[in-house]
Amino acid sequence: MDFIYVLKWYFQLQNGLSSYAYCLRDENGDIIFAKGARIENTTSTMAEAVAILEASKHCKNSQYNQVIIQTDSMLMCKVLKGKWVTPWALSDIVEEIKTCLQDKQYTFQHILREGNQLADYIANKAIEQGPADMKISIALNHTERES
Repeated sequence: MDFIYVLKWYFQLQNGLSSYAYCLRDENGDIIFAKGARIENTTSTMAEAVAILEASKHCKNSQYNQVIIQTDSMLMCKVLKGKWVTPWALSDIVEEIKTCLQDKQYTFQHILREGNQLADYIANKAIEQGPADMKISIALNHTERES
C-alpha cells in the first residue's frame, strides 16, 4: 500500500514570512495527517526543502514503508532523484532527507501546483495564524467507497 505525502511551501514577500505544509494521504486519497508551520525568513527553494524534510521525518517515525512524495518544485524533485546537482545551500537538508528515508521504499513525483491545494491551504494558515499542527481523520462508509 502506498502512502502519499503532498507538500507545499509558501512565501510572502511583503512581510518576509515563510511557511511549509504537508499532508499525508492513503492510496485512496483519504487524508491521514496534515501539518504546517511558519519557518524562518528564507528562500522559496529552502522552504520547499524544509517541507520535504519535515514530511520525511514524519515518514521515518511512522509505520508507512512505501511512500510517494509529491512536490510542485521541479528543482527539488530533480535533485532528490539524483538527476540534477544539489545546490550547495541545500546539501545538508538533502542528505538529512535521504537519511530519513533510507529504510523506506520511496519515490519523488513532480505535480502541478493545483495538485496540492490542501497543503497550500495549511501553509497559508500557518502564515496567518502561526503553527498549524493538526490530525485529520475521516470516517468513510466502505459501501460508499466501493460504489
